[in-house]
Amino acid sequence: MQVKLDMVAPSGLEPGKRVSLLEVAEGATVNDLIQVALGTFGARAKEMLLQPDGKTPYVTFVVNGVQVSLDYVLNPDDTVTVFPPIGGGY
Repeated sequence: MQVKLDMVAPSGLEPGKRVSLLEVAEGATVNDLIQVALGTFGARAKEMLLQPDGKTPYVTFVVNGVQVSLDYVLNPDDTVTVFPPIGGGY
């Protein structure tokens, strides 16, 4: 099944594209989607989605407008929006 992976910032996983269409198996979870993204986009996905340990996401996942956990089961045509951590200021 196909899902949309929408990277809010700084940019998408594909050059010039904020949204990527990824194919995942029926019953796939957000964690499975991360693995597909890593297999498809390699180091760029690892850098944008995971902490330096290479295992723990540091981003927030929102599916169709609702924040979800890594074990959330995806449905066909879901839009998974990825929000990076927000920081800065004094």
